[in-house]
Amino acid sequence: MTNSTELEDDSNTTRDARMILQMTFSKIHHIKKVVERMNFKSSDGKVVDDIIDPTVIAVLIRNIYETIGMFQLVYIKPSEVDESKILCNQ
Repeated sequence: MTNSTELEDDSNTTRDARMILQMTFSKIHHIKKVVERMNFKSSDGKVVDDIIDPTVIAVLIRNIYETIGMFQLVYIKPSEVDESKILCNQ
């Protein structure tokens, strides 16, 4: 039998997981839009076609990696003793 605190914690974890999943999908959608390329027209009328900014893509990918890593560290219990020692720096 589980007590109400365990159920409440589980629902909070589930709610947080859904929020982070939505954030991840939003970030992936943003990467997709950035990769679709953009056109640039300067003030003197010169046009540069098909620009992809790799620094923006790198920042977005790093942000997704850090978001998922944060969730992993906070909510997922390590399955092995060695993994626990690495995460806890012991």
